[in-house]
Amino acid sequence: MIKLHVALAEEECAGLDELATKTGRSRSFLIRDAVGEYLAERRHQSLHETMRKHAEKAGPYSGEFVKESESHAAERLLRETKW
Repeated sequence: MIKLHVALAEEECAGLDELATKTGRSRSFLIRDAVGEYLAERRHQSLHETMRKHAEKAGPYSGEFVKESESHAAERLLRETKW
């Protein structure tokens, strides 16, 4: 594992400490978890954009496909988000 030095605003650090106390997890764990979720979401967004571009090239029916894909993506995101 690589160690990094990260600068956070005081409010962010306080929030991180509060969450660490509530969950019994370390700051490092919470930061790794957040970065992992962020990177996974970015990969998903990139894939979705690639699919949208290919669908647009597919022809006149691609608009409905894109709308349906975005709807399913939104539903899945709501379902899978840790609230």
